[in-house]
Amino acid sequence: MNSKLFRSVCASAFVAVFVTGCSSNADNQDLIDFMEKTKRVQPRAIEPIPAFVPYEAFNYEAGALRSPFNAPVKVALDDDGTPASEIRPIENRVTEALELFNLGDLLMVGTMTQDGNLIALVRDNNGRVHKVQKGNYMGRSHGQIKAITAGEISITEIVPNGPNNWIERPRSLLLVTASQ
Repeated sequence: MNSKLFRSVCASAFVAVFVTGCSSNADNQDLIDFMEKTKRVQPRAIEPIPAFVPYEAFNYEAGALRSPFNAPVKVALDDDGTPASEIRPIENRVTEALELFNLGDLLMVGTMTQDGNLIALVRDNNGRVHKVQKGNYMGRSHGQIKAITAGEISITEIVPNGPNNWIERPRSLLLVTASQ
């Protein structure tokens, strides 16, 4: 019982000292003077809100040009100024299954070895997985597979470059990982 009485006496003394210390007007005179001085100062005019400049949309018109990340293609010219090219797609070959898809619709999902040759596994946009190897064709632009590594399929497409003129364009499919 004695310790409870001691605790309550100490708590009462602490509250009395705390309240007495905060209520002294003489110690707060500097605060009162500052408040009076601040009230006497004339308020300044608030500056107006700046005028809003509407956003002007940028129309990107270089979408049809060569990507700056691809190497430029050198084109030789004939005597009449038209591009000369010996490059032509093979017209009379049998179309392969992956030539029905755009390259953007195809994903490299893996590789495997069969009879000592590295074979790539490619998924089309219908979810079907195809086995391809060096020399196969894929994509709508006569793309022929030139090399296969564990993480990439290197393809050379033959695309039109004017009337009766064709150029080769390197492309690649990178291996898609589970996090992508």
